[in-house]
Amino acid sequence: MGYFIGQFDNLKALDVLPYHTMGEKKYESLGMEYKLKGVPAMDKDKLLDKKKAIIDGIKKRRS
Repeated sequence: MGYFIGQFDNLKALDVLPYHTMGEKKYESLGMEYKLKGVPAMDKDKLLDKKKAIIDGIKKRRS
């Protein structure tokens, strides 16, 4: 992903957000099926590793 977005020279910042299950209750209250039900929220500690991998890909593309 980082290698792909590294081609865009207008990229100024990168926000990497973890998946969370906050929307599950909202879907339930609306009577809608939550397609990601049962998928656990991402461990926030892993988020920094994921962001680093993306940034490394951006740097590789731009070098």
